[in-house]
Amino acid sequence: FRSVDGGGTWHHIDHYFHYVMNVFYDPIDDQHVWAVSDDSLLESTDGGRTFDETLTEFHFHGFAIDPTNADHLLLGSVGTGGLGDDQGRVYASWDAGATWADSSSGLPAEDVSLHTITFWPGNPDVVLAGTYKGGDASHQSGSGVGLFRSADGGTTWSAADLAATDNAWIT
Repeated sequence: FRSVDGGGTWHHIDHYFHYVMNVFYDPIDDQHVWAVSDDSLLESTDGGRTFDETLTEFHFHGFAIDPTNADHLLLGSVGTGGLGDDQGRVYASWDAGATWADSSSGLPAEDVSLHTITFWPGNPDVVLAGTYKGGDASHQSGSGVGLFRSADGGTTWSAADLAATDNAWIT
């Protein structure tokens, strides 16, 4: 659903979405919108009126847009389920989603969900990524493996000093 009046009224978007995880507006162009669905990454260039599936390879959850460079995107996969990746991974794009490369160096090879990704405010070189339960496609069993930090814009990762293993959201 889409609202243009602060939630006063809502209009149904005529597109099939399976389990929408997140919706993100481009920080530079408010007509450019990304939606992360359980089985695809979708893109809108008309403010969310219509969406096109841009990537359907895996089960996705985490997503982040570099606040200083909207062409730099990070996408987290899930290592579980019918569309599961072989492990939870982070994929990076430097060309607004036209191409994607594995950007998981330093992440453990585990069956987890790369559930949440966020750029640190004021410093887009610092990115945090949280893992969540990956034992089954419904994320009800198993366990994540923690919080990870990148100091190079999401290219390489190291474990952060946080004991929590399941991180559903970072704000």
